[in-house]
Amino acid sequence: MLEKLINKCTALDRVLAGEELSYDDGIELMNYNNLYLLGAAADHIRQKNVGQSVSFVSSYYMNYTNVCAASCQ
Repeated sequence: MLEKLINKCTALDRVLAGEELSYDDGIELMNYNNLYLLGAAADHIRQKNVGQSVSFVSSYYMNYTNVCAASCQ
């Protein structure tokens, strides 16, 4: 069904085919204007890879700023 809705996004075609993406494919996906289809494609791949499994790591800290990278030298 997703394949019928996707128009003119070769990177999204590659995602659904399970192919490895290039840098240019990533840029194309970032500029793609249909966020709903991007989410649906991501959910499709998640379903295919892991199904309904959900997990988390409680001791993982992700620094979401670049403060240290920019000024900790």
